[in-house]
Amino acid sequence: MQASEWCVALELMRQNMLSFHERHGLPWDPEWLSRNYLDKQNYMVKSKQAATVGFVSVEPTSSALHIHTLQLHSTVQNGRVGMYVLRELLAVAAQFHLAAITCCVFNDHPARGMYARLGFREVSAKGVLVSLEVSTAHERLADILRQ
Repeated sequence: MQASEWCVALELMRQNMLSFHERHGLPWDPEWLSRNYLDKQNYMVKSKQAATVGFVSVEPTSSALHIHTLQLHSTVQNGRVGMYVLRELLAVAAQFHLAAITCCVFNDHPARGMYARLGFREVSAKGVLVSLEVSTAHERLADILRQ
């Protein structure tokens, strides 16, 4: 990822996540984010017109593809872009023969409902974060993502 792309990604994370950090009394630390995200597989999400509309950071583990963050610009949230990204991530997980996709969300984040509709289940909770997981073979996920 180029430095200019990282600046865009970091700003998008700030726009989307700062209010959650403030609400839960968590510091916003761009240096920590840089240290902990730049060694992951990071991708800019582009529109059909090649405009940057989001950012996703993932890491394959021995059994799952972990989504560290999926951030979409406010103009494309609650649309088809998130589903498209998840469809692509499902293909990546299948390519690597990974059994699941995992992620963590704030317990009060609206995206938690979307993940639940896709078949993600809560596997643990720690403080204000909830760990979610869905099997890459989950019928509902595959059906929804094909739409």
